[in-house]
Amino acid sequence: MNSAATLHNSAIEPDVCLNSGGVRVAPCRIRFSAANPGPDTVYVRTPQGAKGLLRESDHCGGASGIATITQGSGDAWIVTAGPTAGHCKARFNYFNNNQKAGWATLRINNTL
Repeated sequence: MNSAATLHNSAIEPDVCLNSGGVRVAPCRIRFSAANPGPDTVYVRTPQGAKGLLRESDHCGGASGIATITQGSGDAWIVTAGPTAGHCKARFNYFNNNQKAGWATLRINNTL
């Protein structure tokens, strides 16, 4: 590998998903733009065989107006762009026996 390729590869920031305890959201980043006005569907996976409760919390909707996140069917969640450009995060917290057992973060960027 030549030095130019090495420099180019080291400048690329990995698309790291933030999660813990076996909870996953895919994709973990959504970018709303003129080319992708949405809505988009994300899928949240919880630990296999575990019987718990998944709760979503965010500061994307309401007064911020960046996006709304609503539960679809099964593991699907629907993310719709709001009228306000900006970025926010939604957190999916997984509870088992009233204890937080894991979480995953969805990052949303709205440039509409």
